[in-house]
Amino acid sequence: MRPDDPHPFGGWLTVTSSVDVDVETTAGRILRPCKMAGCPNLVDRDRRYCERHATAVEQERKEREPWRGLYNDRRWKRTVATVRLRAGGRCEWQEAGVRCDSTVGLQAHHLDAPGDEYRATLAAGGTTAEALAAAEQVFFNADRVVLACRPHHQADDTRRRKEADA
Repeated sequence: MRPDDPHPFGGWLTVTSSVDVDVETTAGRILRPCKMAGCPNLVDRDRRYCERHATAVEQERKEREPWRGLYNDRRWKRTVATVRLRAGGRCEWQEAGVRCDSTVGLQAHHLDAPGDEYRATLAAGGTTAEALAAAEQVFFNADRVVLACRPHHQADDTRRRKEADA
């Protein structure tokens, strides 16, 4: 199929890279293939997996990273409310002593990754319950959570990933 050929699902192919092929439907929605290898299903552009695979991927992630369930805990919601009040509706990120003034796309951001505490406790021979308790200590500590705009949040997460890979 060439880039200008109509797609069998009723739209036009858009080749955005050698890896991703998007389909713009006649309704104006942009669809892309499910990220699961070999899956032929198309999904909305803002999703990674089709419904069938999203459920399996989410279940596997819950088993691998049970501390992520703490985001649904009411203690997390209280922590976020505390952080938002303290920040005054502005990004708290500072570079060279200058605070970011952004008020858009603000997200609560852990300065200490709860997953690191969880994995460290398991690596030291702790049980899953002990590891989850250690992650909770980091997770709900409002002094170690900041309100960050999306660019600063993503930049810090990227920095952490690079440090972990090094």
